[in-house]
Amino acid sequence: MVMVKKRSGKLEEFNSHKIVSSCTKAGASLESANEVAETVSKKVYEKIPTSKIRTMILSELTKHSKSAAEKFKKFKRK
Repeated sequence: MVMVKKRSGKLEEFNSHKIVSSCTKAGASLESANEVAETVSKKVYEKIPTSKIRTMILSELTKHSKSAAEKFKKFKRK
């Protein structure tokens, strides 16, 4: 189980399903979202900041769908 570091400093278990969900909400196909999640999951390491994960997602998503990547960029960070 890999823990990621949230912006608040809190540690949370990494969940690739969150990547799939956010990518599909941005307009990516389920297939593309799964590919993005798989690629990013392979690069995640212990205590990686979620901001770095977000950057990786955006980079991978752009390869699949520029319009989904633009929408993903606009998602409000909580």
